[in-house]
Amino acid sequence: MPLVNGMAEVICRIGLSLILTRIAFIGYWGIWYTTAATWFVTAMVSLYKIQGWKMEASFNCKIDFHNCCTDWVRQFFLVETVSHYI
Repeated sequence: MPLVNGMAEVICRIGLSLILTRIAFIGYWGIWYTTAATWFVTAMVSLYKIQGWKMEASFNCKIDFHNCCTDWVRQFFLVETVSHYI
């Protein structure tokens, strides 16, 4: 997910700043508007990804509740099992 958020942020910062600074009555204020819009877009991307994980976990939980939830927690927090290191 950090890669997706990073890509969204870079695209928004460059794209929106080029667009908004070209508008005559906005001018250099377009940079400030770009910052706010970029925060909004990256927040929406994050929420979309988190909702996708929750939906995926809820669909898988109907099959096997215990394994689904433990796998989802491992994926979400990037936690490796202790036995992996032993």
